[in-house]
Amino acid sequence: LTQAVANASRAGRVVMQAFITLDHALVLEPPAALAACETVIERCRALGYRGAVLAGHIRASRFALAAGQAERAAAHAREALATDPEVWPDDLYRPERWLV
Repeated sequence: LTQAVANASRAGRVVMQAFITLDHALVLEPPAALAACETVIERCRALGYRGAVLAGHIRASRFALAAGQAERAAAHAREALATDPEVWPDDLYRPERWLV
Protein backbone atom coordinates (compact mmCIF):
# COMPACT_ATOMS: atom_id res chain seq x y z
CA LEU A 1 0.00 0.00 0.00
CA THR A 2 2.78 2.39 0.88
CA GLN A 3 4.40 1.68 -2.48
CA ALA A 4 1.10 2.22 -4.32
CA VAL A 5 0.62 5.63 -2.69
CA ALA A 6 4.23 6.56 -3.45
CA ASN A 7 3.87 5.51 -7.10
CA ALA A 8 0.64 7.47 -7.50
CA SER A 9 2.28 10.51 -5.90
CA ARG A 10 5.32 10.38 -8.18
CA ALA A 11 3.10 10.10 -11.22
CA GLY A 12 1.02 13.08 -10.08
CA ARG A 13 -2.10 10.95 -9.90
CA VAL A 14 -3.89 12.75 -7.10
CA VAL A 15 -7.25 11.06 -7.64
CA MET A 16 -5.66 7.60 -7.74
CA GLN A 17 -3.80 8.40 -4.53
CA ALA A 18 -7.09 9.54 -2.98
CA PHE A 19 -8.80 6.27 -3.94
CA ILE A 20 -5.96 4.22 -2.51
CA THR A 21 -6.13 6.21 0.73
CA LEU A 22 -9.92 5.89 0.97
CA ASP A 23 -9.74 2.14 0.35
CA HIS A 24 -6.98 1.74 2.91
CA ALA A 25 -9.12 3.61 5.44
CA LEU A 26 -11.45 0.60 5.45
CA VAL A 27 -8.86 -1.40 7.42
CA LEU A 28 -7.87 1.36 9.86
CA GLU A 29 -9.34 2.07 13.25
CA PRO A 30 -12.17 4.62 12.95
CA PRO A 31 -10.24 7.67 14.23
CA ALA A 32 -7.35 7.04 11.82
CA ALA A 33 -9.76 6.26 8.99
CA LEU A 34 -11.61 9.52 9.63
CA ALA A 35 -8.35 11.49 9.59
CA ALA A 36 -7.34 9.85 6.31
CA CYS A 37 -10.68 10.74 4.72
CA GLU A 38 -10.50 14.33 5.91
CA THR A 39 -7.01 14.65 4.42
CA VAL A 40 -8.34 13.40 1.08
CA ILE A 41 -11.27 15.83 1.29
CA GLU A 42 -9.02 18.82 1.94
CA ARG A 43 -6.53 17.97 -0.78
CA CYS A 44 -9.07 17.11 -3.44
CA ARG A 45 -11.27 20.11 -2.62
CA ALA A 46 -8.29 22.40 -3.15
CA LEU A 47 -7.72 20.83 -6.56
CA GLY A 48 -11.37 20.79 -7.61
CA TYR A 49 -11.88 17.02 -7.68
CA ARG A 50 -15.51 17.07 -6.56
CA GLY A 51 -16.18 13.34 -7.04
CA ALA A 52 -13.26 12.43 -4.79
CA VAL A 53 -14.40 15.01 -2.22
CA LEU A 54 -17.87 13.45 -2.23
CA ALA A 55 -16.43 9.95 -1.80
CA GLY A 56 -14.35 11.26 1.10
CA HIS A 57 -17.39 12.77 2.83
CA ILE A 58 -19.40 9.57 2.44
CA ARG A 59 -16.67 7.50 4.05
CA ALA A 60 -15.79 10.14 6.64
CA SER A 61 -19.39 10.17 7.83
CA ARG A 62 -19.28 6.43 8.35
CA PHE A 63 -15.96 6.51 10.20
CA ALA A 64 -16.91 9.49 12.36
CA LEU A 65 -20.02 7.66 13.49
CA ALA A 66 -17.97 4.53 14.24
CA ALA A 67 -15.55 6.71 16.23
CA GLY A 68 -18.43 8.00 18.36
CA GLN A 69 -18.35 11.48 16.80
CA ALA A 70 -21.95 11.93 15.76
CA GLU A 71 -21.69 15.67 15.12
CA ARG A 72 -18.75 15.21 12.77
CA ALA A 73 -20.57 12.35 11.07
CA ALA A 74 -23.60 14.59 10.56
CA ALA A 75 -21.43 17.41 9.19
CA HIS A 76 -19.89 15.09 6.62
CA ALA A 77 -23.30 13.67 5.73
CA ARG A 78 -24.67 17.19 5.21
CA GLU A 79 -21.72 18.01 2.95
CA ALA A 80 -22.31 14.84 0.94
CA LEU A 81 -26.02 15.52 0.57
CA ALA A 82 -25.43 19.17 -0.37
CA THR A 83 -23.15 18.18 -3.25
CA ASP A 84 -24.57 18.87 -6.69
CA PRO A 85 -26.62 15.80 -7.69
CA GLU A 86 -24.72 15.67 -10.98
CA VAL A 87 -21.48 14.93 -9.10
CA TRP A 88 -20.86 11.24 -8.62
CA PRO A 89 -18.58 9.83 -5.94
CA ASP A 90 -15.68 8.76 -8.13
CA ASP A 91 -15.18 5.30 -6.72
CA LEU A 92 -18.59 4.47 -5.30
CA TYR A 93 -21.99 3.77 -6.74
CA ARG A 94 -24.15 6.87 -6.91
CA PRO A 95 -26.76 5.54 -4.43
CA GLU A 96 -24.07 5.12 -1.76
CA ARG A 97 -24.46 8.84 -1.10
CA TRP A 98 -27.76 7.94 0.55
CA LEU A 99 -26.16 5.41 2.89
CA VAL A 100 -24.91 8.29 5.02
